[in-house]
Amino acid sequence: MNRRLPLTLLFFLAIPCQMVHGQPTAPQSDCTNNPACVALYDQAVQQSSASQLAAALRSFKLAYEVEADPKLLYSIARIMHLQGQETEAIPYYRRFIDSNLDDPAQKAKAQEYLAPCEAIAADAAAKKQEAERLEKEGQLQANRIALPPKLVPVYKKWWFWAIVGTVAAAGIAGGIAGGSIANQNQIPEPSFRPF
Repeated sequence: MNRRLPLTLLFFLAIPCQMVHGQPTAPQSDCTNNPACVALYDQAVQQSSASQLAAALRSFKLAYEVEADPKLLYSIARIMHLQGQETEAIPYYRRFIDSNLDDPAQKAKAQEYLAPCEAIAADAAAKKQEAERLEKEGQLQANRIALPPKLVPVYKKWWFWAIVGTVAAAGIAGGIAGGSIANQNQIPEPSFRPF
């Protein structure tokens, strides 16, 4: 038992030393070690070369599902970016940049592509917010128009009094004209008397 004690102590002393120097990183996924992933990757590259970007995107995503190689995240982001899906590409670029892959040049390139994508996404978000604001204002305007106007009694409208005045004037004129015609139609009494 005395012989095992120094080995046990040495073992327990080695564990804290490893913790001080940091946890060993988990082995990184590599698509080249998995034949199914390699086949999907090659298919995606061929599709991309033939300008079949939608098919290439599906193949890259399937390859990533088979083997979570961070290099595939970059390929997925690039295809999305090329298809005009800048907003959708952002998380893939970020995951690639944040991955434990030791490739500073490729990560710098991803960072360069990420910047315009974020600018486009911010612009799209601002336009969407402005459109929502305008739509909301438009709905408020429509609600204002939809309200019935304040009802004004007919006798308080100018055209009512114009009609009443016209009818009254016509009645008076008609009465005067009628009276003078009646006077003309009466048989006048002769000023002399017949015998």
